Amino acid sequence: MTEFPPVVDVAWLQEHLDDGDVFLGDVRGPNAHTRGHIPGSKPLVLGSPPPMSDHAMLEALAPEVGLRLRRHGVTGEERLVLCDRGDGVGAMPAAQMAELAGHPRIAVLLGGVAAWPGELEVGASRTSPPFRPVRSSLRASTTTS
Repeated sequence: MTEFPPVVDVAWLQEHLDDGDVFLGDVRGPNAHTRGHIPGSKPLVLGSPPPMSDHAMLEALAPEVGLRLRRHGVTGEERLVLCDRGDGVGAMPAAQMAELAGHPRIAVLLGGVAAWPGELEVGASRTSPPFRPVRSSLRASTTTS
């Protein structure tokens, strides 16, 4: 497995976006994504921990984040690149949560959508694949019913 940096720039993304193992997740939310997004990105709502959360709170949220990732087809096998509007306020906590959920390779796009030099796509995209069981290396919930 090659080394994957925690931050990538748009030049890296342009070079690798069509690689079969790159998943570009737009964490701005579905409405912002619909108004304009980097081509090939998918809206990915993971949620953010409350401000000043301790490690125990983050660990408790990790199974839910793992579930949300799996619902979007993110299995843990891909290189997950997260983008936000450009300030890192959305992408950095989402990356932290995805890491706690067990995703091994995550990067934040430096400058987010604002740094993208090309045209943005407008319109909705499918938010998740059709439901089917997915082999995942992401942490599953350990609670029982």
